[in-house]
Amino acid sequence: MITKKKKAVIVLSTLHDSDSIDGFTGKPIQVKDYNFTKGGVDTVDLIRSRISTSRVAKRWPMVVFFRLLDLAGINSLRIFQFNNPLQVKKNDRKYYLYDLSLELMNENLKL
Repeated sequence: MITKKKKAVIVLSTLHDSDSIDGFTGKPIQVKDYNFTKGGVDTVDLIRSRISTSRVAKRWPMVVFFRLLDLAGINSLRIFQFNNPLQVKKNDRKYYLYDLSLELMNENLKL
């Protein structure tokens, strides 16, 4: 695909088998599908930026761990909301994460 003069872009996809082009936009189907689904990453980054478990760390494994912990919290809330639509409101992520952390620590807090 050539986006601008002297700007060639190589499109590689494991999802698509053919090199078809959309007749309306003139872009490859791979680019069209990517543009259609890329909003999810921006949404997750926005949700993660509001409430995060991240701490300042100099070691990259800790940074990755905190990122995975944030993503796990977002995903578990979405699963819980899907399974229990009447119990959780849209803006209850802070309280959900608090309750989740207490439930995960509950076994170790027993004396």
